[in-house]
Amino acid sequence: MIRNKKIVFFSSKKKLFENLFHFLKRNNARRLILAGGSSIQNFYYYLKFINCEIILSDERLIEPKTSESNYFNLLKITNDKNKIKWPNEDFFKKKKLHSKINNFNKCINYKNFDLSILTIGEDGHIASIFKENYLKSFLTNKNALFVKKKKFNRLSISLNKINKVKKNIIIVIGRKKAKLLGRGDKYPFNKVKNSIILYCN
Repeated sequence: MIRNKKIVFFSSKKKLFENLFHFLKRNNARRLILAGGSSIQNFYYYLKFINCEIILSDERLIEPKTSESNYFNLLKITNDKNKIKWPNEDFFKKKKLHSKINNFNKCINYKNFDLSILTIGEDGHIASIFKENYLKSFLTNKNALFVKKKKFNRLSISLNKINKVKKNIIIVIGRKKAKLLGRGDKYPFNKVKNSIILYCN
């Protein structure tokens, strides 16, 4: 199994999300890094009842008003633009990549974040950190990571920045993803420090 990582099991996704919500309330989390993706979208509803600033861990470089946009899916549920600090309107208006990267860095340049809530993909990626760009994400001293993929190019928080967060919560949903937990250190999510794994079938 994963060395030095606590794994907490929940019997359902609903119970996992409810416990996570109460954890955020108890700890008065103010600055939150949050994953996109379908596996966590049901948790977005709870964020309506928490006074926090949200920065998405990664976003596809596409128009915001589409179901492929993490920003669009988060806003659709929370209905609060002021809560989402990145991506923001300025980010979507900028056309040049370096301008988008500068916007990301400006938004995420807090010295500390209280918490991150991240999910893993079926290939073990976290945010938009995949096996092929893990080393670059780990070694860079920058916050932002440009990720070139066949379908969508993306901007992602770097693993270097994630590892400076006080507490990282990694959510694993489904047996297929759970099988990755026992496969040593070859997947990017295993490189996340200060982390706890919440798991349900």
